[in-house]
Amino acid sequence: MAPETAISGYDAFMSYIQLAKPFVEQGGGEILLVGKGDRFLIGPENGQWDICMLIKQKSVSDFFAFEQNPDYMKITGHRSASILDSRLLPLEMLSF
Repeated sequence: MAPETAISGYDAFMSYIQLAKPFVEQGGGEILLVGKGDRFLIGPENGQWDICMLIKQKSVSDFFAFEQNPDYMKITGHRSASILDSRLLPLEMLSF
């Protein structure tokens, strides 16, 4: 799984996204956004996020269902190698 030459965490995460995308879509999900982050406008002064990804899914359980796929589990090393810290925040769309 390791690349022949050293790559950045960013490149490792982009590889992970490309490999994970079919599993997300197979479960009825869709990657809506992958965006470059920076420092918070409102938040801790020393806090920042390099990348944010927004995935649309029918439910949290549908989102997690792909994690049980043995083929998906083979690519999780790319994700682990690419990040120092992460957050997973489920959101529910509201009507307004």
